[in-house]
Amino acid sequence: MVDTNVLIAASATLQNSPMALVATPEDFDLRYEVWKWLTCFSESCSRLVLDGQQEIDAEYRHKLMYPDYGLQVVQNKWDTLCVDMVDVSYDRDGYAVLEEP
Repeated sequence: MVDTNVLIAASATLQNSPMALVATPEDFDLRYEVWKWLTCFSESCSRLVLDGQQEIDAEYRHKLMYPDYGLQVVQNKWDTLCVDMVDVSYDRDGYAVLEEP
């Protein structure tokens, strides 16, 4: 799973991105490090893990727009069949509940 903030931070490195106003970290060099990691992830055969209930993908698409780099990475993983779906339990407030190992 990739945290939504990672997708936002990587998207904020692109010139004139509206994500630059809301992304953390504020330091561009740190955002660039996030972008480099996400680029390596995107170009690899590593798989993206999402919940079968589609809550995570819905959050990605709510927080990011089509031209944002982070969402392009997610779409690329879908397009290349590099997404694994897992069952996630959610509490009544919508937070994921993780089981103890």
